[in-house]
Amino acid sequence: MLERLSALLGKGRTMKAKVIGTMVAVLLAAGAAQAENKYWNSTNSFWHIGGFWFPTGVPTSADDVYLNPVSGTDTWLKIDNTTGNASAYSVNVDSTTSKTVTLQQTGSSLSATNEYIGFTGTGAFTQSGGTNTISTVLYLGFATGSNGSYNLSGTGNLSAANENIGFRYTGAFTQTGGTHTVTITLSLGTTSGGNGTYNLS
Repeated sequence: MLERLSALLGKGRTMKAKVIGTMVAVLLAAGAAQAENKYWNSTNSFWHIGGFWFPTGVPTSADDVYLNPVSGTDTWLKIDNTTGNASAYSVNVDSTTSKTVTLQQTGSSLSATNEYIGFTGTGAFTQSGGTNTISTVLYLGFATGSNGSYNLSGTGNLSAANENIGFRYTGAFTQTGGTHTVTITLSLGTTSGGNGTYNLS
């Protein structure tokens, strides 16, 4: 009798472990499924307005964000003191047309794993306030033929683990104010095709 009870209890523990394992797998899968590609869909407005993103909703720290020209015109995405804490896994600011795209930060905070300013085309980031934190790499001019610029001024605070200014093509960093911190490596013209400049005044 005791042997049978022990065997049943052992089976119960095994079944419980299987159920818990299945639940963990489901929760992990659900978390992974939440990551999305988020496309900016306004010519000039603010990050925290969910209706200006496609799919609808403000990006999370798991999402890849894309800022490209909207409706064939110059396009701005803005972060100010009303935005709160903006976050994404990656931020891609890129135009492959004659129209400009600019991510403009005057307040609040932005955090991302990677930021690509000028991925295959041209992109600009202007920061005069707030905090921009990049845990892995900031790229200016990522791919061949691209052109990325970053302008830091005022009270802006930029902190990145690594920065590649002119990674495979052209990158320019201009600082006239603010605070700029790179914790690991700052590279100018990283590859043979890269051309990077840092202007400090």
